[in-house]
Amino acid sequence: MIRVGGAGAFACQAIRSQLLCVLFFAVQSAHLAIAASPVITELKPRGAEIGRAFTLTAVGRNLGEGARIISTLPASFTLVLPTATPGIMAAPGRTAAFLVEPKPDAAPGVYPIRIESASGISNVLLFTLGTFPEVTEEESKIWASAAYLQGHLFLSPYQATGRFPYSSVDYPALQKKWNPPLQIKVNGVFAGTSNHTGSYERIEIHVKDGYVTEVKGGGTYGELWREFMKYPKINELNYPYQDKPGYWWFYEAGLGTNPKFFRRPDENKEGNNTSERNNSGVIHWGFGGSVVHDPNKAEESKAWIDFPKQNGLPKDHWWHIHNTLLTYRVHVRGTKNTWLTLIDKGEVTAYRTPELRALASRYGNPEDVLGKDWVPYIPGINAPGKYADYAKDPWKTYAEVMKKVEAGTFEFFYPAVRPKK
Repeated sequence: MIRVGGAGAFACQAIRSQLLCVLFFAVQSAHLAIAASPVITELKPRGAEIGRAFTLTAVGRNLGEGARIISTLPASFTLVLPTATPGIMAAPGRTAAFLVEPKPDAAPGVYPIRIESASGISNVLLFTLGTFPEVTEEESKIWASAAYLQGHLFLSPYQATGRFPYSSVDYPALQKKWNPPLQIKVNGVFAGTSNHTGSYERIEIHVKDGYVTEVKGGGTYGELWREFMKYPKINELNYPYQDKPGYWWFYEAGLGTNPKFFRRPDENKEGNNTSERNNSGVIHWGFGGSVVHDPNKAEESKAWIDFPKQNGLPKDHWWHIHNTLLTYRVHVRGTKNTWLTLIDKGEVTAYRTPELRALASRYGNPEDVLGKDWVPYIPGINAPGKYADYAKDPWKTYAEVMKKVEAGTFEFFYPAVRPKK
């Protein structure tokens, strides 16, 4: 054993203190370096549509001067100077905005985004470049808070806004916050053979960036639609509260949720087919802008009454297409290829879940409570025959089915019905 005493003990203590001090300052320096490095807490938006330039805003701290994006996303990134808001002093380093211009060969996928500055490199957040338009985080929150209408869910952000939305807790009470209209970029073709008033020859509605550009087929209904698309001022004037001009906007995706509704023969003979749209799994698409309330009062919008009168223009989303037996899938924002199926061949998939079936059991057998009383008869889809023949004159098929139903001779009754003697 070696003993150290006197001056030797003091020397050892001094050396130990120096080592601790060096270690302390090293740790503190590391903490300071980490604290000064950029940190990203949110990306706005979280995703974008392929082939389009967009502005990407990183939110966080220490996103200061000289910030630049590091990413495998094949695109150019240009730092955008923030626009000064009078009377508001922006906190320095809290946001950094970039104009992002993807290259033509950029592939859909999920890409890492980091911010580099003079003080270091940030953490990673993921960004999705997809084949569909993205709804921003704020827009999705507004939409989710306003999508409820009993028996008629708003699957379109535009229809869920421009109103004081219904409360999902105290229905039919209205919420206190008015939401401005959200005109979203929708691209595709909407096709069908029925609407709120009955049947017609198959029609195709072509939509680009949310606006109707072409109407094909549709018989008399299609001819009327095409004529109104040329109506004076209908594509040039700005309706109240809309950011963009024109009337022919994609407005509605109304999801029926009641499995007991059906296409009623008595209504159809009078030129009324509204019951069909309420059947669970049926979506009725609506075209033509609309605002329900003015921002200051939960009453029918005076601005949307006065403007059409003054300009000789239509007032509401009067042009519809019903889709039955459709499959409807939604893309999960922020993912490369994750989808949720909300409707499967006309069936609302939520009705299969244990939670909903347990709730339905309070009122009887879930099979009976949630089971459909009616399924549409469409030749070439779920019934004998050719769809092309049916699509030329859908009313002919439906009229024949109605006669059989009323006579009790329809061959697809379930449970089967004995023929009348």
